[in-house]
Amino acid sequence: DQQTGLLTLIDCRVGLILTLEDRQQVHVFSTDSPERVEFSSTTNIGSEISCGIQDPSPRVVVTFRPGPAGSEFRGVPVKVEFIED
Repeated sequence: DQQTGLLTLIDCRVGLILTLEDRQQVHVFSTDSPERVEFSSTTNIGSEISCGIQDPSPRVVVTFRPGPAGSEFRGVPVKVEFIED
């Protein structure tokens, strides 16, 4: 599955948690194996990826495996692709 939106937060404290905003909805993705998440770009994003609040929030497509029923997370991120607006 894929979700497009603005990447507002990269939380690296425990595993990796990505917060994505799209049309007033918030989608949260989580993994205990951050080294397995692929980051890529169709363009030069012009900065290094770092943990914390993303300001300005880049537009991304997150490819993910859906989370189990009842999970607080939308799914497990597999790939994060930075795209042009």
